[in-house]
Amino acid sequence: DAPLDISFDPLTLPNCPPQAGDTTQFNSSDLVTWSWNNETAGNLDSVTGLVTWEPGFSGTVIITATSFGCGAASLSRTIVFDCDLSSGCFIRL
Repeated sequence: DAPLDISFDPLTLPNCPPQAGDTTQFNSSDLVTWSWNNETAGNLDSVTGLVTWEPGFSGTVIITATSFGCGAASLSRTIVFDCDLSSGCFIRL
């Protein structure tokens, strides 16, 4: 089965750019493995879905929950940190 929707508390997304110690807990179904496409964004715990953001990160991250078992269905969510301090900072989901 595919994982449930990826969720998180939006208040835990860091201000742009992230500061040291900023974390976000991502959630989905039980029995998923977490991955993402941008290692420069920080550290993602593949078991728990906890992200520790890299201070000053700016860019795009696609976080993916992949279910265990037959077929290994997955679900992804894109998060964009647009952190150009000269023109303003914002986060798009």
